[in-house]
Amino acid sequence: KLQKIGFILFWLPEPLGITNAIGGPMILAGRYLDKVYNGSTIKDVGHATKKFARHVTEIKDNMR
Repeated sequence: KLQKIGFILFWLPEPLGITNAIGGPMILAGRYLDKVYNGSTIKDVGHATKKFARHVTEIKDNMR
């Protein structure tokens, strides 16, 4: 979805080119997320990050 929004912003006609500066990185980020997380949404990535952080905290607590 991030990649689609990036394409839309990239192709909007605008004299200053601000949308191109925003759209390009969004396209790249969307492609990266699609490769790494196999099409997961940003919400899924956030959930996985929280789960990983909890796991690291549990390991630290067990080492004490």
